[in-house]
Amino acid sequence: MQPSLPSAMILPQAALTPGGSVDLGPICLGQSKVQPFSVLANAEGSFKIVGISSPDLPFTLVAPALPADVQGSGGTSSFEIRAQPTATGALASSIDVTTDIPNAGPRTISL
Repeated sequence: MQPSLPSAMILPQAALTPGGSVDLGPICLGQSKVQPFSVLANAEGSFKIVGISSPDLPFTLVAPALPADVQGSGGTSSFEIRAQPTATGALASSIDVTTDIPNAGPRTISL
């Protein structure tokens, strides 16, 4: 049997769902659509979400108070992006989710 590592040496890992490029679909003027996101600890180590950048209008961010703790082994934290268009046409923006995980850069989500 392999000896277990001390807890200080267990590196955290994060998963962001949905991630990458997220299409909120068609939204009528005067209406809004909310897209929930989850940040999941997919390893034993815990970490903090230290920043979530604000998207450009007409997108808005509804986030927890930061820094937000995410417990290891399946712990989660969540936030939402709301889109409420004020003009017709395609909308685009992006956000960056930053954690305190060593050597892990921000995760960018394109909206």
